[in-house]
Amino acid sequence: MQPDSHRSSTSGKPTGKTRTTNTKTEGLNRGNPLDSSAPEYIQKGKKRDPEAEIPITKRPTAIKRDVLEGREKLNCKESSLELCSIETLRVRTARLEQLPRQIIVDPQPYCDQLLTESIDNQTTFILSELARFQSNATANVSKIPRKKKRFVAGLRQVHQSVLARTIKLLFIAPDIEDGACDKVVEIKRLSGEAAIPTVFALSRKKIYAGLGLPKRKNAGVSVVGVYDYASLEVEVGNLLHEVVSARDEWVISR
Repeated sequence: MQPDSHRSSTSGKPTGKTRTTNTKTEGLNRGNPLDSSAPEYIQKGKKRDPEAEIPITKRPTAIKRDVLEGREKLNCKESSLELCSIETLRVRTARLEQLPRQIIVDPQPYCDQLLTESIDNQTTFILSELARFQSNATANVSKIPRKKKRFVAGLRQVHQSVLARTIKLLFIAPDIEDGACDKVVEIKRLSGEAAIPTVFALSRKKIYAGLGLPKRKNAGVSVVGVYDYASLEVEVGNLLHEVVSARDEWVISR
């Protein structure tokens, strides 16, 4: 009697079922990634190239849109300026020499204080000390629980803190771009109503560096609100006394 063609000579099971099982096994067996001798994975479709992908652009905030519009207006204004004569240049230079010496020759209109090197140095020291105190408090959270923050940076965060009347001292950079000037004027008005001392000093980049933040290209801080300047009362008092004198000199120069 001849063996059945549909049965295996060894196992006695149908050959067709064995073929189907082998086909499924071959489709699922794509190698073990932990085994170096295993075959590579079979990847279907095109390979993903992260460099060729289009990066996702974030939607700019309202303040960022105002800043970009201010830059466009400034570029249009600079391109439309005409070259002045030598005589006009001499007259303008003579007027600048008669003005009191400032760190920034042409600060923004919201700055109602004379900018001096002494105020900048004291501001840099106070900001660096506040950053050091806050970093030490963060490192020793287990030892000093529920420690309050010393300062807050940024237009939006400072605006919220001024509204909440939680800020004791305010530092504003005198070189903020035109698009964000309206926000600064609003913060300045609210701080005046809340009797918060305001100091105009340094620049956006120097304030960023004074706080000890990580170095980034074109990074800056426009406004810093101080919650607590404990152990720096003497330095802050000397700074505010000098700021009052600088504000009086600014009024006289006008």
